[in-house]
Amino acid sequence: LETVKKNMEVFVRQSGPTHAYGLAVFSNSFYFVSPLTSDIETFVFLLNRVELGMLQGHGTRLSDALTSLLKLSDDVVSKAKLGGEIKTPYFVVITDGEDFSKTEFQLGDFEKYRGQFIFLGVGKDKAMPVPVWKGGQKSYLYDKQGQIVMSKPNFDSLKQLARSTGGVFAPFEGTALKKIVGELSGSGGRGG
Repeated sequence: LETVKKNMEVFVRQSGPTHAYGLAVFSNSFYFVSPLTSDIETFVFLLNRVELGMLQGHGTRLSDALTSLLKLSDDVVSKAKLGGEIKTPYFVVITDGEDFSKTEFQLGDFEKYRGQFIFLGVGKDKAMPVPVWKGGQKSYLYDKQGQIVMSKPNFDSLKQLARSTGGVFAPFEGTALKKIVGELSGSGGRGG
């Protein structure tokens, strides 16, 4: 997480205040950390407040998070566009790709933001224990048989999401975000 936050801060500072940035985090629930803003210092302050375990529970509900993001974004993006604050919003989703949502999102919901989603995959190729936090203490998730639950990134699902939404997928690394946004900006705001 610290590497992701550091790279996001570098990206935002290098991109400058001509862009608007928003931040949401999710696991088994969704939390909008920062509304769209061009105030880099406020964004970085809020970004640095994000920490593992800030959302209670376990399991990534990617479909639920994307649905929540779209609902919140409709209002925020339309107001920002009307005010001339932003031209093309991009939604950067940094995740391991696992999804334990009970419902699936509808791809039609993405149409108005087609080509504006960037999926950055994080995680190791091997399965790792799923951490949980209780009262600020780190532990691990156990199944009904008492075995530690292991999680492995699902980059195939992120690649499929990118194809389905006209977006972009890349493994997360320090320069990936800046490179992708630069490519999307140069192609008229649509990715492929």
